[in-house]
Amino acid sequence: LNLPQCILCEKRPGIASSYVKHLKGHHHTTLKKNNMMLKCRCGHKIKSDNHHSMVDHKNKCDELAYSIESIDEDEQPI
Repeated sequence: LNLPQCILCEKRPGIASSYVKHLKGHHHTTLKKNNMMLKCRCGHKIKSDNHHSMVDHKNKCDELAYSIESIDEDEQPI
């Protein structure tokens, strides 16, 4: 299992919600503030730092493997 490394330290939180909690708890920041998003292996993109976004997707998708990616400029909300 290849867990994504934190963008700010060497930690590798095990699941997507742990990654978001780690950023908030240890670094006092969010994915959004760092222009990053979670991307499920199925292709679904989660740009919100809201735990409910992850839970909603988990209930729809059996694929629970996430990667951390930067948000492209053309994907930025207006």
